[in-house]
Amino acid sequence: MENIGFGKRLVAAVIDLLIFAAFVNILQFFVFRNGFLPQQQAEAMKLLFSSLCGLAYYTIMWARFDGATIGKKILKIKIVNNDGTELTDRAVVIRFIGYILSALPLLLGFFWIIWDRNKQGWHDKIAKTRVISA
Repeated sequence: MENIGFGKRLVAAVIDLLIFAAFVNILQFFVFRNGFLPQQQAEAMKLLFSSLCGLAYYTIMWARFDGATIGKKILKIKIVNNDGTELTDRAVVIRFIGYILSALPLLLGFFWIIWDRNKQGWHDKIAKTRVISA
């Protein structure tokens, strides 16, 4: 099992981002269209709504669809535990928390994949996962 590097993972992430952004924007249009909330509250609610949708998208896809989001499925890659077994629900939750930690310092945890000999980002190391060919 060969670990997948930064480039292919980035393309999968961009695909996911485009799909996710379109889906969430459409949902937000219907949920928040009536304008009954003041602007500041509406923006806060949209941010919370987007965050919850992101949590649901990634955790459900990783946990229930063979460790792969739509972008990863298109590129024929998936996430597994370090030993090659399917992700556990615990690993999925830890990996999502790791995503947040990887993003906080200017996305350094994601760029770490470039320099790491095992092609793992901080989120992979924290959750003891890796990305391989499906």
